[in-house]
Amino acid sequence: MVSNATVRSTYITLGVLLATAAMAWAGNVEVIVNPTLYATGEITDSLNQYLDDLQHQGYTPTLTTTSFADAEALRNHLIARYNTDGLAGALFVGDLPVAKYEQDYGGHQEWPCDFFYMDLDNTYTDADADGRYDGLDYDLAGTEIYVGRLTPSPLLGLHPGKTQADLVNEYLAKNHAYRTNRLRVAPDGLTYIDDDYAWRADAFAAEHAAGITGTMTLVKDNDTTSDHDYEARLSSTEYESIYLVAHGDSGHHAFDQPFEDWNQPSDYNWTKHDELAGLDPKFLFMLAASCYNSNYQAAYMGGEYIFCGNYSLSVIGMTKAGAMVHSLGAYYDSVGAGNTIGQAFMDRWNYMDENYIDGISESVIMYDYGDIISGDPFLVAQAYLPTDGDCDWDGDVDNVDFGSLYGNFTGPGTFDKDWYDGDFDGDGDVDNVDFGTLYGAFTGPQASGMNVQETPEPMMLMLLGLGGASLLRRPRHK
Repeated sequence: MVSNATVRSTYITLGVLLATAAMAWAGNVEVIVNPTLYATGEITDSLNQYLDDLQHQGYTPTLTTTSFADAEALRNHLIARYNTDGLAGALFVGDLPVAKYEQDYGGHQEWPCDFFYMDLDNTYTDADADGRYDGLDYDLAGTEIYVGRLTPSPLLGLHPGKTQADLVNEYLAKNHAYRTNRLRVAPDGLTYIDDDYAWRADAFAAEHAAGITGTMTLVKDNDTTSDHDYEARLSSTEYESIYLVAHGDSGHHAFDQPFEDWNQPSDYNWTKHDELAGLDPKFLFMLAASCYNSNYQAAYMGGEYIFCGNYSLSVIGMTKAGAMVHSLGAYYDSVGAGNTIGQAFMDRWNYMDENYIDGISESVIMYDYGDIISGDPFLVAQAYLPTDGDCDWDGDVDNVDFGSLYGNFTGPGTFDKDWYDGDFDGDGDVDNVDFGTLYGAFTGPQASGMNVQETPEPMMLMLLGLGGASLLRRPRHK
């Protein structure tokens, strides 16, 4: 076991971090939905709830259901948004135009490239006019925004009887549960390193530890890492975060067992995409250094993780051959400081651009230019979510939160209230149980954002004195 206490000891108090992070969760973001999927009307309610969730987080979200002719048109739209109102990031829902990049460095590869939608000030060229970009300005290779994807269509064969709308709705339902304190796991991490990179496993675990508040489990022994061991951990143990290094393709992780020669497929055993639903993997976030695992033009592991079960919310992986083994600290430090998954993804990339001797080079393109986010890029680690009672997500439980609960008080038996209204126990009403939860968590306003128990403020006591009795007697309907 590797403790992350030392790694996090350089951080200032959680309260200050909360205040800092809350300031970063602001600005304009966009949810771009395939127009045909949207026109069915089947995801309207879950999209509206998601937009409401983003507003409560502090963002100003825009829903776009325009039909874009091609990748250039979609990118130009994002450029216009960025230039006019400082767009911070976007979530793509359903099938949207795909930009492809190709490279001959180290052998020919071509792949879906979401950096095309994030690196907005660059010029992409297609020298051989084959419809795949093959050049960019390496001096302008930082990113301006971040993008996440919910692309379920390649996975329908793994979910007989379900539609794209079904999978999107199921994902957004657990996303909402996470945002409103109803989906929680142990705050622990798993660093799972198969044979070829076992020599770097301790360093990986130390970097990963900065992104969690619990205990880090490191698995690196050549005789242990296998499909059976990995799958047993996924199905039986909760993890907030997993960092996986293993060979793979779009539909598999490949574990070398017994360890002999990575280039001998007969040595491998496999965790397959069609096994994941049965495992119901019990993690929230994953960074997978496993080739092609997030190639969303096939039935892909990264997508199946987030669509198949009750827990997984985000997988950062590769649409090409490569390995996300560089500058992990930049990513996990950012997550550990309260930034969103998307911001941390962008921070890692920009760190490599600014700190590598050659910046973003042909070698970095070969290893990392297929990185993408499957899932909601606006999520944050559990430590930075609001606690029960904090209706307005500002890091304290005060009179504002009491006012929200009081204004929505129904008594038992109502079914249309939500966590933001004061329904902290998830039963659809705002009643005395929820009032007790808020009262027990009451802190008064805290500049630091820390939820430290304090004596209720005079305003709270006055409200209790004047309104407490009537609150307890209010009718069961609004």
